[in-house]
Amino acid sequence: GEKEAIENLNLFLSQLSLKVKENEISMSELPLIFIRPKNERCLEEISPIIKEYQDLLIGIVIPKATSERIDSFIDILNKNNLDELYLLPIIESPEFIQSHTKNEAFIKMAFVINKYKERILNIRIGVTDILGYYGIRREKNLSIYDSVIYKMFVSDIISYLQHLDVPISGGVSEFFNLSDPETLSAYEKEMQLDRLNGLIGKTVIHPKQITAVQLFKIVSYEDYMDAK
Repeated sequence: GEKEAIENLNLFLSQLSLKVKENEISMSELPLIFIRPKNERCLEEISPIIKEYQDLLIGIVIPKATSERIDSFIDILNKNNLDELYLLPIIESPEFIQSHTKNEAFIKMAFVINKYKERILNIRIGVTDILGYYGIRREKNLSIYDSVIYKMFVSDIISYLQHLDVPISGGVSEFFNLSDPETLSAYEKEMQLDRLNGLIGKTVIHPKQITAVQLFKIVSYEDYMDAK
């Protein structure tokens, strides 16, 4: 439950803080840690914990992000003197996919993201929730780009938000068996499509995906020399 999750968060951060203080782990070794509150009420409740351990944290994930929710999260953080934390909004609500609401929702979202641009490190695409809204479950052997709904959604996100120059990461994939050359090839092709469409980075949900993404994202020597 929520109470246990908050206790667990406090315990984890207190133990991590102790390891840093006792030099068991250095600050440079820490990963970029984000906290994901369920909603505004939850963020208010855990603000004292975040404040106590803010030196260990990079930012806050905003699930089901809307322009109003981003505003609310910023207000709560500022009120609690947590204005140095970054935000990572996840766009995954029905109003961003339904034809009669998406135009207004995206225009308002673009305005708010531009307003807080210095504090938004990345925009994430919530594939599971968007497809789940239509009762669609991703197939393990197919790319997310095989879904018409996903392609429409990505097209809108790029059209409305890419000009803001805030990185948008590629959506989560169901390709897990990456020791299989065919699956790995399909995953790499999906990341090529991410890149072709201007998406930067890749959201992963399985440890096996990390190495594949990192290897794919290495800048080639030719591109490096061109950039120089």
